[in-house]
Amino acid sequence: MGGPGPAASASAGAGTATGATPGPARGPLIVGVDAGCVTLHDADLLVHRLVEALDLPADTVACTHTVGAGTGHVALSFALPRDWQDRASWRRVAYLAGDLAAAELTAARRAAAGLGRGIGAAAADLALTGFVEVEALIAGPVGVATAAERIGPPILADGAAQAVADHTERQGGRAVVYPGVSRLRGTVSVETVLGQTAVGRVVAPVGQAAPRRSDLLRTRNHVRPVWRDGVLTLHTAAERGRVFAPSEVPPAAAGLG
Repeated sequence: MGGPGPAASASAGAGTATGATPGPARGPLIVGVDAGCVTLHDADLLVHRLVEALDLPADTVACTHTVGAGTGHVALSFALPRDWQDRASWRRVAYLAGDLAAAELTAARRAAAGLGRGIGAAAADLALTGFVEVEALIAGPVGVATAAERIGPPILADGAAQAVADHTERQGGRAVVYPGVSRLRGTVSVETVLGQTAVGRVVAPVGQAAPRRSDLLRTRNHVRPVWRDGVLTLHTAAERGRVFAPSEVPPAAAGLG
């Protein structure tokens, strides 16, 4: 996702203009998922559903990425601890999504012929136990990728792989789930953002004063930092005095939800 240009900033490092230091070279396991989401709102919902359905660890960082040349849509990436053992869950997401699409097509054909839903659809319903909320957001095949593997239709697997590459480089991706995000409700201090979450830098547009740690952030319960130069960076704008708000407007406020 493209972001604003140069900006005044407060960071997790010492001083208001000091850049935060990226994490260690040995990074997390990063998995990409592309279900062909058309909007950021739909992608955000799918992120939350997958985090819940797969019971992902508390330190998961889940991001959205605009992918696909010409037919841009939104893919997801999930950064997980290297020792996370339930990797087979991602195959389950990919395969069940494909099976679901095939079963629903079979069911539609049987219904048109007056034969009922059929065994294939019933089997898919049973297999998706625990994925009910995910099912509502996935209408067809899904691509899943890691740095070493791709699963699913090529266009979606490629989108998932692009999301993995962006997240791995920490130069692209808009974070939806990340450590400390639950603390960013209502109005909080910039100190809370930098000291109690994975956000490493808070910036304001050129021409506005840099956010200070003592300043306030009116979160609107929607805080989406982006990866910039290896640091999760929150773009904000001053509302009044020393009160800032995230630059991204929540879907409901934008008339999207």
